[in-house]
Amino acid sequence: MKAINDNKWFEKLRVNSWEVEILIVAVILAFLFNVPDLISDRLAALDVSNHFDFRRSNPNEPVPFWFMLGLIKMVLYILLQICFFVSKVTFCSYVFFRGFWVAAIGLSSVFSKGIDAKRLNYSSHFNKLLPRDSFDNFILNLDNICSAIFSLGFLIAFYVSSMIIYLCFLILAIGSIEYLSGNASDLIANIVSIVLLVTGIIFFLDILFFGILKKVKWKVFSYPYSKLYKFLRIITLFFMYESVYYLFISNIRRRHIFIFWLIFALFITATIFSDKSDGYLTFPSNTLKTKSFMSQDHYEDRLLASAVNFSSTDYPFINSEIISESYLKLYIPFHPVIHSSLDSACGITSKILAGDQNIGKEILLNCINSQYAIYIDTDTIVNDFIFYDYSGNDISLSAFFMPILVNDYEEGKHVVTVEKLFYEHYDYIEDSTEQSGWFTDDEDEVKLTKYSDSLIHIPFYIYR
Repeated sequence: MKAINDNKWFEKLRVNSWEVEILIVAVILAFLFNVPDLISDRLAALDVSNHFDFRRSNPNEPVPFWFMLGLIKMVLYILLQICFFVSKVTFCSYVFFRGFWVAAIGLSSVFSKGIDAKRLNYSSHFNKLLPRDSFDNFILNLDNICSAIFSLGFLIAFYVSSMIIYLCFLILAIGSIEYLSGNASDLIANIVSIVLLVTGIIFFLDILFFGILKKVKWKVFSYPYSKLYKFLRIITLFFMYESVYYLFISNIRRRHIFIFWLIFALFITATIFSDKSDGYLTFPSNTLKTKSFMSQDHYEDRLLASAVNFSSTDYPFINSEIISESYLKLYIPFHPVIHSSLDSACGITSKILAGDQNIGKEILLNCINSQYAIYIDTDTIVNDFIFYDYSGNDISLSAFFMPILVNDYEEGKHVVTVEKLFYEHYDYIEDSTEQSGWFTDDEDEVKLTKYSDSLIHIPFYIYR
């Protein structure tokens, strides 16, 4: 009797699972479209928070642990961004199909008899094209598609998580060899890095293509790969969702897989070859921050009017594109992404910041004043920034603020230019000769550069 009751409960749960699915998807989409924007500065900070740690006082010293940790942070940042994007697409697709499913159910309740072929009275050629299955089967198929997309969203998230775990394991393994053995382990580190990288690629490609390598019956390959697979499935925690994965791939039709990859390939191809700007007049994109383009990102009144939560904006902005008063307001948002860059540029150390907090704040303000150059047209503005807590209209933003007098400027068009004087990125020089494994030994092999947003132009007009 207990087994019968359990089966009834389980069957009822399966029938009503769509209610739980919609609730979970609503929470996930609310997170994906709101929380990542609020913490994007924290995620971006992972990319550069340790990028100055490669500059060792002695090039012959082992690679510092913090540099290895910085690499892991960078990988986490990239994969999390990919995971957020793919999850948005997947769960938005689920909402689309589930909404279509609800509409089909509503329509079936209005027209319970289904498709009336007699009333359509098509010719025999078109009558053959009418669906033979009942409308109820169509609804059931839609429900199955929705459940499959729902499961696929979580499988993708778990798959990316496994990649993150494996890459962290790879970086720690190789970095530990470099750190513990020094330069004597160059050959070992190279061999280990190649072996781990190749085996990881094989493992994740095998999962991505539904176990195609597991179909190889050749014992010389299948036996060692099975041992490797057992090890990697534990390291990557793949075993935790392995049953769901095999349930999914063992029941999905191969033609559906082919159609999916074909649509994906066509989408990528269309994206690459869709640029028809050559030979045509085109309106400049919002990414072009020039003296002749007014971007919404740079004007406070336009940001507020668009009801956009700009708490995570990276760009400097002024109060309006048309200034009728004797001054304009300049805001430079502060984000952790520039923290290590400012520390390096101004020589700020944790020892200095650990002392008097008031002194630390003055040091930070002095650093900002010295590391930003502000111009109006060709005139250099003397910096005098203060800390500004921008709040209101559901917006919370930490910024540096400075009013700028414009009494002496004539009416008409002018440009505020904000230039970062510090470096935020590094590249390896191509002609470097001495290298040690994954890491360079010569400090001169690294070239510091600036990001594309290091020079921002904000056009505005003065009319009194």
